[in-house]
Amino acid sequence: MNNFQVGFGKENVKIRENDLPIRDFEVLLTDLTTRVVLFGNEKKIKFALVSISLTSITTRDCNLFKKKVADETNLSFEHIWICATHTFSAPHLKQSLKTKQDQKKYQLFLSLIYASIEVATKRAESDFQRVKVSYKTSNCFLNVNRNVKTQNGYWLGRNFNGYSDHQIRIVGFEKSDGTSNLIFNYDIQPSVMDHIVNNENKKIITGDIFGIAATSIEQKSSIVVVPLIGCAGDQSPIFKGQSDYTYEQNITLLFAEAKVLSDAIDQAIVQFVDEKPKISDFVISVDLPAQIRQKDTFSIKPTLHYDFKKSNDLIHSHIYGLNIGKITLLGTEAELNSKYADKCRNQISSEAVLISTMVNGGLKYLPEEDDFMHISYQAMNSSIGQGADKKMLSAFKKVNDYVRRG
Repeated sequence: MNNFQVGFGKENVKIRENDLPIRDFEVLLTDLTTRVVLFGNEKKIKFALVSISLTSITTRDCNLFKKKVADETNLSFEHIWICATHTFSAPHLKQSLKTKQDQKKYQLFLSLIYASIEVATKRAESDFQRVKVSYKTSNCFLNVNRNVKTQNGYWLGRNFNGYSDHQIRIVGFEKSDGTSNLIFNYDIQPSVMDHIVNNENKKIITGDIFGIAATSIEQKSSIVVVPLIGCAGDQSPIFKGQSDYTYEQNITLLFAEAKVLSDAIDQAIVQFVDEKPKISDFVISVDLPAQIRQKDTFSIKPTLHYDFKKSNDLIHSHIYGLNIGKITLLGTEAELNSKYADKCRNQISSEAVLISTMVNGGLKYLPEEDDFMHISYQAMNSSIGQGADKKMLSAFKKVNDYVRRG
């Protein structure tokens, strides 16, 4: 008898017109959405995965969201993942709340996300049932390596000779009615509409390609589709909105690329089915070498000369793991490169490995050695220092111990 049970639920973050602006965002194009997956067996919830349409989530706010999920499910914090989809077109929950206006807008946006978590979790509890698990893959050529060599140094662009993992990894959870809720994992930033404004010069809110693709599949098939950003530190959508395009052109790009993504998910091929999976979760702690981050994001420019400065501090990071039978789902706070993730997956003996980033917080980029050699954007825009790639790769090897136990 298969006692493995899963429940899926979703709810939009209900931003009303009179709630706007939030930070510098003034117009809602498509909804931001919270999606919750509850895992367990014999009607006992053991683990929760929460995906929220946000760019990133601080440790402070991850803990607030975990508290909300814990209140609903009686789970302890270590059995809850809070994941940002990394859409670039969503307001940040402000870190520093210096004014009353800052505090007011923060509390407003926080309350809207709280409400979405509560409803999505309750719907996941109502959906909690026996399922069989399938692992599927598909290819999608929307992502492109973004590290391009220029005469002034490496910079952001489209490097068609650089590495990109075009595979979408999908876990399906088939219910008794024959429908399957999905989790998908793909190495691309949902940044088509980054800093794009409408015809009134107002900055827009959208879940971008992840949110639109997931929603279109959900509406068509009456299921829940959970996006988990993969290892996209060195990746970009092949087409991005531009300030010199019309707003209509930018929207056309967004929806066309989202349609490509949803088509790729719909065309996924089943690799195997696991009818009696067991679940277990784990955490591996790893301290990474640090560097002094010398410039903020918008001050960084391409350069041929850069003096990276080591820090004596260590950056505390983690590999979060969830074993679902033959499938291992891993998460990191740091943003990993697509080509680096391939090295990490090759260390692990599971039949299928999905790696998501922006899980339980954010640590910016984990640069590889050649990022420092090339003076890439990732290397300059991170507090994680040289040697971290080797340290983290060694930590990924430890995942096998937990796979065997699971």
